[in-house]
Amino acid sequence: SHDGQPTGFLNAEEVTAFRTALASTLLLCRRPLLKTPTVFGAGKQAYWHIRLALLLRGHTIKNINIINRTLSIRTKNLMKSFMQVNQATKAYEGWTNARFAILSPEYGEYDRLIKEQLRAADAIIMTVPSTEPLFDHSILTSTEGRKKGRLLIAIGSYKPHMIEIPTEMLLQ
Repeated sequence: SHDGQPTGFLNAEEVTAFRTALASTLLLCRRPLLKTPTVFGAGKQAYWHIRLALLLRGHTIKNINIINRTLSIRTKNLMKSFMQVNQATKAYEGWTNARFAILSPEYGEYDRLIKEQLRAADAIIMTVPSTEPLFDHSILTSTEGRKKGRLLIAIGSYKPHMIEIPTEMLLQ
């Protein structure tokens, strides 16, 4: 207002997550085909990165892989939020038949499955604040892992001591 009194309040956490995802997913506009995005994390950043990827490339997306440290309530709520999108919206955006998968180190086959999912991914989106790499570099630096180009989006490490991407990948 003209006298400096607030006229409303805004949840900056949600807006920040949306804004960050919007900037990151603009890179998808340069990729006409996105079949298998893989996302580390299950918070607001993960939600908005997936949601905007579906909006931009839903007609080409077949599988969305979500990798999270635990199978928490947050992970379940993330999955639920996509299952609750109405069919008309899914059809309009082209992702009616997209399949979602959740992976966590709690699974007995985690090492095999993360390798499969990362190698199948054409975009790997890392939204996890981490102080160590999220996966073993050899998954993507080996001869088999290098057969395919991938878009890497890393937004979770916002302090100097944080890291998501293995150093060996950057050196390669």
